[in-house]
Amino acid sequence: MEYSVNNLMARLGLLGVEHRHHDEAMAIARWLARQPQTMEAACAIRIAALMGAGRCEEALAEGDQAPWPSLGPWLALCERQLGYMAALERRLERMAQSEDCDLIRFAEGMRAQVVA
Repeated sequence: MEYSVNNLMARLGLLGVEHRHHDEAMAIARWLARQPQTMEAACAIRIAALMGAGRCEEALAEGDQAPWPSLGPWLALCERQLGYMAALERRLERMAQSEDCDLIRFAEGMRAQVVA
């Protein structure tokens, strides 16, 4: 299997978040954001790094400005963490109306957890 440098950097950024190296992950996200085709990955890494650093308000603010529906699950997790249940319900409703089956499944699963 062959990976591009951008793909490898995105993976490395997410590993940085997972291992609590948030500053390093943010540096990788800045590098990825230089190219239009990797801006979505860069934004996801920034949001994950902010969340991991306990800065959910900032992560939510950044994600709300982004045009990519794929970030919805990250933002839903922020809203849940912050206790913004009305906003979370609105987001889950939008995700449930999506044509993306992964977003629909996420919305259904999170609704089941929130109700339980």
